[in-house]
Amino acid sequence: MANLLDLPNRALSWVGKQFIDNPYKDRFKKKVWEDIMEDEDYRMFPYEDAKGHRTTGIGHLGDDPRNIEEGLLGYIDKAITTPSEAESLSAMDIDDKISDARSFLGPDVFDNLSEQAKLAVISMNFRGDLRGSPKTAALIRQGDMEAAAIELLDNDDYKRGKCYASRKSAERQAKAIHASGYKGRTRKSS
Repeated sequence: MANLLDLPNRALSWVGKQFIDNPYKDRFKKKVWEDIMEDEDYRMFPYEDAKGHRTTGIGHLGDDPRNIEEGLLGYIDKAITTPSEAESLSAMDIDDKISDARSFLGPDVFDNLSEQAKLAVISMNFRGDLRGSPKTAALIRQGDMEAAAIELLDNDDYKRGKCYASRKSAERQAKAIHASGYKGRTRKSS
């Protein structure tokens, strides 16, 4: 039933999506935003994600956190995430997820990952897979990217295939992690 209700949301959101611009100037963050936008897409109205979490905008968990009016206008404002609101929320979320991934893995690990691996790790963190798979995170910290990629795809959500977009994203991230070739703290920058 929730998927049926999401169809009108997707259709109406497609129109608003045409007015969304990448809010970043920094090349790396622009790429992070593009990856997140590809995985999450834009929803004008709140919906339940594959894990049952209320989501709005560009994969923002929960409601729009802005201070809004009381009464009917507040209810309407809270129910709609405009393209400009989605841009600012996504930038706030991405900045938070980059910082959190760096802190969670440790700066000595995160800073030595290839750009490709960082993109995958940030996307994993955005979807909850980085903290949700302690084994994958431990393998990344050890620099065993091949094992980390295998472990990422060896989880219940992926195996059950609850959401095609999540499966596609996990597969892309596993491929990026595997291809990064990071071998631990001794990796030399190219």
